[in-house]
Amino acid sequence: MRDSDTPIRVVGVIPAHLSSIRLPRKILLEIYGVPMIEHVRRRALMCEALDGVYVATCDQEIAETVDASGGEVIMTADTHMNGTSRVAEAVESVDCTHVILLQGDEPL
Repeated sequence: MRDSDTPIRVVGVIPAHLSSIRLPRKILLEIYGVPMIEHVRRRALMCEALDGVYVATCDQEIAETVDASGGEVIMTADTHMNGTSRVAEAVESVDCTHVILLQGDEPL
């Protein structure tokens, strides 16, 4: 339970990986010259309610793409079966009281 004196800190975490089955590497596909993951990250940054936006990934190529755009990346294990478990691992290192899982393959 949160102490009432502790300020609320809400972060958004975008789980991302390259092993999409139906559309391989979709998270890095470009839309108008910008990778899909970067579109999602930029939209999340527009939300004033979020105190931070992070991309959680096990793939170096995604990390480099996000880093090149000035984004914050949290490297995770490559054993996750879903985005929820990836986000759960990632937020262990983030100072926050609430987490919003943002879908990395839904840029619009």
